Amino acid sequence: DAWFPKTSARTKVTAQLLPCRVDTLAHVRERFWDPVDHAAPDPLAEDEDDTEAMSLAEALRYGGPLLSRVRDELTAASPGQTRSIAEAFAALPDDLRRPVETLGVMHLLAQVDALDGADAAPVTAIRPDGTKRRFRLPTTSITAELAEALDTLELT
Repeated sequence: DAWFPKTSARTKVTAQLLPCRVDTLAHVRERFWDPVDHAAPDPLAEDEDDTEAMSLAEALRYGGPLLSRVRDELTAASPGQTRSIAEAFAALPDDLRRPVETLGVMHLLAQVDALDGADAAPVTAIRPDGTKRRFRLPTTSITAELAEALDTLELT
């Protein structure tokens, strides 16, 4: 600052234009796009087993919950008979006691806000291949109000 008033227009000053060294290695990409990394996988090998293809009816047995059928069965208690959700599930036909139907029952109960504070009881679900699994379902009683609320649900 003190040298400026004492200099002329032709005075040369050595100044460093770039910093001596900038450490950018942590921010610079080291790997770039490689088409080999994005190549399609090898085709699947043909299975030479002589197994038969599954029919549509068999495939549907492994599908999602049958909400409307389960709802209809749960709310079809005879007049004056009060039973719990778990008891009603245990009384369902075998094709409606699949493990996925337990999720359907829980979905139905959640839609009508009937899950709060309910105890749970064990139920046995039957897979389409005949194996059995144990789950716990609420012991909420199927009252006339609950049955009416379930009947008014719009299921897709």
